Amino acid sequence: MSLLVFRTFSIDVRSLAVLRIILALLVLGDLGYRAGDLVTFYSDDGVLPASLWNQIYPVSLRWSIHLLNGSELYQSLMFLLSIVFALCLLVGFETRVAAILSWLFLSSLHNRNPMVLNGGDTYLRVVLFFSLFLPLGEVLSIDQRRSGKKTFANMASFALLTQIAGIYLFSVMLKSGRQWLPDGTAVYFALSRETVTTHLGSLWRQAPLPVHQLLTYGTLLIEVLGPLFLFIPFHSGRWKILGMGLLALLQLGFMVSIRMLGLFPLVSIGVLSAFLPSEFWDKLLPKINGLGSSLASSDSRLTPAHRNRILFSNVFVFFLIACTLIENVSTIKYFPRPSWLTHMLHFFQLKQYWGMYSPEPSRTDYQYRVLGTVSIGSTLSFRLDGTRSLPSDTVKETYKNSRWRNYIPHLHRESLEIRNTYFHYLCKQIRADRQIPRSAFYIDFFKDEFVNERGGVSRLVNSSQMAHLTCRPW
Repeated sequence: MSLLVFRTFSIDVRSLAVLRIILALLVLGDLGYRAGDLVTFYSDDGVLPASLWNQIYPVSLRWSIHLLNGSELYQSLMFLLSIVFALCLLVGFETRVAAILSWLFLSSLHNRNPMVLNGGDTYLRVVLFFSLFLPLGEVLSIDQRRSGKKTFANMASFALLTQIAGIYLFSVMLKSGRQWLPDGTAVYFALSRETVTTHLGSLWRQAPLPVHQLLTYGTLLIEVLGPLFLFIPFHSGRWKILGMGLLALLQLGFMVSIRMLGLFPLVSIGVLSAFLPSEFWDKLLPKINGLGSSLASSDSRLTPAHRNRILFSNVFVFFLIACTLIENVSTIKYFPRPSWLTHMLHFFQLKQYWGMYSPEPSRTDYQYRVLGTVSIGSTLSFRLDGTRSLPSDTVKETYKNSRWRNYIPHLHRESLEIRNTYFHYLCKQIRADRQIPRSAFYIDFFKDEFVNERGGVSRLVNSSQMAHLTCRPW
């Protein structure tokens, strides 16, 4: 029985090496993606200066080294250091230290502006955290140790694997609306939001109802069976490959049909590498680096002090994964949790909610418009980041990227201070356009609310002016 449990929750060290490389690449890609909005989202000259941040976020979030200085130079330095640590993680140089610093700087960056985050950011951060307790640098790294262990199992491997699988199981339990069951129309309405649907997604939306029902029920089935296949203990290698394939196929479907998902599909596919079984590596790269096939632990060579550190690490990780389980269960059926649990999950950046399209996809789609009027009466149209709209722009070009897509809805959900800061930033960006006459300039910001119905009908139900402000001459 113990060997069966070991095989179920163990991770091949070669899979850990691939996971390390993928996590490092994801961090590097994310940093590059964010760098284009470094001033906007992370400096005091952007939409969330440190003074405003301190007014709106709770104390449990207030640990961000990115808040120590609001200048563009300092934020650029933080990005540069994050890149260095991620590169060290990529090649496996001082792997444990590089992983800790990568997680620390990534969490700090996320805390600096939570309004631009989505589930993909949480996913990456949580997986990176639990990987800190695993031997990521055992092989395929500069500091590889060649301990002779082919697979590795401890409480962190259990936490990592169950966290990845649990995302799908909790997600499907949160999908309680009629669009999922019994109607089977959830995929249709998920693809009805013009601001986030790709061209291929728009084509799929035109399919007949039975196709949408098949895709909807198939999504639910994959989210249930895929994670379960990953933990079947008999012929586990084949079942793991099948489960990984199903979940990867699901995420690829999301990627090609829905825009603005950020990191979520990439992280979801990448972290599945942790489940790659030893049989896969033995056939692909036989005996890489001379690794043996023994599953035995090398604990007999450990000193008492080292054993105590391992014991403490396992107890600590068990406590944290138990807390995350309580948190996830409470999202399905709410029950009061002690405040210390919430603060602790915030502190270790393990707070999570996997309710995408739950309880069902919203039929409401919000679209935003920025119109500028110079004093002589001419009207210009702008994107939400303050750049000039092009005549060929559609509603899909409203947002510069997924970070902007996450940020803009906060303007009508959050405080007046957040809106005023954004409008001040918008005015400053528009004033920077040299082609605009040097005179008083007026900005009107509109929010249009649409309701999507079957048959491709999208009705405008409300249009409101959120702001009218004057940009003074310069």
